[in-house]
Amino acid sequence: MNKSKYLLLFISFLLNYNYSISQENKLQNNSSKNKLKIGLVLSGGGTRGFSHLGVLKVLEENNIPIDLIIGTSMGSVVGGLYSAGYSVDELHNILNTTNWNEILSFTDITDRRSVFFDQKQNFDRKQLTIRFDGLAPVIPSSFTSGQRMSTFINRLVLNSIYRPSPSFDNLKIPFRTVATDLISGKRVVIDKGNLSEAIRASISVPLLYTTVKLDSFELTDGGLLSNIPVEVAKDLGMDIIIAVDATSPLRNKNQLNAPWEVADQLIGIMVQQANSISLSKASVVIKPNLDNFISWESRDVNKIVQSGAIATEEKIQLIKSLLLPETVLNKESITNNNSSQQIIKNYSIQGNNLITNLEVYSIFNSILNTPYDKDKLTFYIEKLLNLCRKKGLTLAMIDSSYFNETTNTLNIILDEGTIDEIILVGKRNTRSWVINRELPFKSGDMFTYDKALQGISNLYATNYFNQVFIDAYYEGTTSKIIVTTTEKESQRINLSIRMDNERQLRPLIDIRDENFLGAALEIGGTAILGQRDFNTILEIKSHRFLDSYYNFSIRGFYEQQDFYTYSNDSTFKIENQFSRIKEKELRTINEGISFTFGRQMEKFGNVNIGYTIENNKFNFLPNSKTEEDAQYGVFHISSFIDNRDKYPYSTEGSVFNFTYETSHRINSEGKGYSRIFFEFEQIQKIYKSIVYHPHLIFGSADKTLPYNKQFYLGGEISFIGLRENDSRGRQLFSLRNELSVKLPFTILFDTYLLARYDLGKVWPTRESLKLKDFYHGF
Repeated sequence: MNKSKYLLLFISFLLNYNYSISQENKLQNNSSKNKLKIGLVLSGGGTRGFSHLGVLKVLEENNIPIDLIIGTSMGSVVGGLYSAGYSVDELHNILNTTNWNEILSFTDITDRRSVFFDQKQNFDRKQLTIRFDGLAPVIPSSFTSGQRMSTFINRLVLNSIYRPSPSFDNLKIPFRTVATDLISGKRVVIDKGNLSEAIRASISVPLLYTTVKLDSFELTDGGLLSNIPVEVAKDLGMDIIIAVDATSPLRNKNQLNAPWEVADQLIGIMVQQANSISLSKASVVIKPNLDNFISWESRDVNKIVQSGAIATEEKIQLIKSLLLPETVLNKESITNNNSSQQIIKNYSIQGNNLITNLEVYSIFNSILNTPYDKDKLTFYIEKLLNLCRKKGLTLAMIDSSYFNETTNTLNIILDEGTIDEIILVGKRNTRSWVINRELPFKSGDMFTYDKALQGISNLYATNYFNQVFIDAYYEGTTSKIIVTTTEKESQRINLSIRMDNERQLRPLIDIRDENFLGAALEIGGTAILGQRDFNTILEIKSHRFLDSYYNFSIRGFYEQQDFYTYSNDSTFKIENQFSRIKEKELRTINEGISFTFGRQMEKFGNVNIGYTIENNKFNFLPNSKTEEDAQYGVFHISSFIDNRDKYPYSTEGSVFNFTYETSHRINSEGKGYSRIFFEFEQIQKIYKSIVYHPHLIFGSADKTLPYNKQFYLGGEISFIGLRENDSRGRQLFSLRNELSVKLPFTILFDTYLLARYDLGKVWPTRESLKLKDFYHGF
């Protein structure tokens, strides 16, 4: 009988004291029926919106309770993150440590190290890209997709304590963000779903960042229609509305140079009257003194934040005068009537596997021998969840908490966050398995912050998507990971052009479908139509075959190049120096088909084996008499590693290339050839902007190596001081030493100072190799 009694008592307390942060938040917001509801409206204004943080700080210090936050543009960023549980100090630190010039950049550069080795060559090439929807060219709607901004917001939301599930009312403070629908021209108030996506939609500056597709909406900057959305607060039943105006004044004549500055001015003109009307409806208007700051200027975050605090201090007495006495919180007076006499003697935490007992002890030990109080418990639970977030447990939540009055024990059940369901949103042509294979997690796995960021990086690096978001939340007891993608058109044409004094004019056109049939197959062709080069390639390849890391390619090629041969100038008599003169002009032609199969080594390299059937021939110009014509079957094995951070002007990383070829003759008698090539380079930053770059090349082949396949030395990249393809041979040694310094000023572009010393030589045979023959170049 006693056991049944205690069991019923336990169940009763479990039902009465079952507790989660989002449930408690609703309790607090609805606990006082007569309390005036206070809404905080945060305007747009670019980086001037950092001043909102100073406003929040002063309101906190004066115990002004906020029932709802509504944000537009930068107000959405600050308000959304604050509502999600970030403290003022945490947000201030984020603002101070973020490289805003990079986040707000108009360029969208994928991290070179996040793409597969096969893709790096195309990644390094500077080119104009035109995408097609069928046969119709797709005109870009913005300068950039804004993925840098999207990822910045996404990672902060993923690491926040509170989660929409999916309503934004479940955040620490209920939140709304305002955007503009380009299709209907109407204001859209977002109150649920992916918080990252909602914030990103509100900050999508027209022409600069792509719109965010949400349901049937094409969402862009909320400031177009409602830069200070006071009306939204009124519509949602707020009694007192505090509006913060961080909007920018109109630019002066000297600030209207770039197209986006003119666009910003036009928007400013259009919303002036609407801003004035909105402000007239607010109970209190806080306008920080930001005369010395313009939108998107982040040179002094602390001063911008301080200006918000100063402006709020000036209005704090007015705010208090509008409130009922019980509306201003006196935190010391908050008690829990149900358990006011109960003292916490023990606590029990269950479900912690990655969080150690010692870490739990450091948080909850100070709660022992204190009265049980739900508001105090919220503080400790937030500390526990904050620890979970620091350990990367993005989905960690409090499954339940209850206080056992019989044993005076506080019981907390922690769910560290395993994945129940992965939902793909936004995909059109790309197969689900292509997206899933790029995600470093699956159902049943523990979901972590690092895995989420890796998934975003992997998906964006495929070049199949304009935008990628990953969201995590609970719907009931089911944990859901939402992967939202916006696809690019996969058919595209790349155009580029190069001109130099060696190869002269070389236009390039590359036509391909990068995601053929949505199955991550790449099919296309490249042509170089130069004055001294005529090269064409047709190929089909896969960087990852199905769900594996194996790759393959089939390519047909035709390569025609014209070269000069050089010899020493016998009339040049300066000791220890030499001069080279043109001797003959020749044309080499390689054509054939190649089959390659290999395996990716993560994103930094690969190992391949292959077989090529090719025809090699050359003749001297201007006559067309063929000097050599031979068909070979070539077996080749190679290994490549390239983890440079960027190209050119890398600051760190290394390159390794090893290739071995052996061949047999197909169309005539004669021997095949064997050829080995080795290359290694290391890029090392030795002091700030000073980079040291050694580069070693070694090649060796037998006497049967045909002219077309011989090693060469000379040219801007190969050997400084020698003309391109100055020397050819079957044995090669080259050592390059380069020191580069990035200058503190730019001449139109980033400017570098280079010092370089080259040592090298090619020889026709191993027997002729002599150290005294080495060339020196600097």
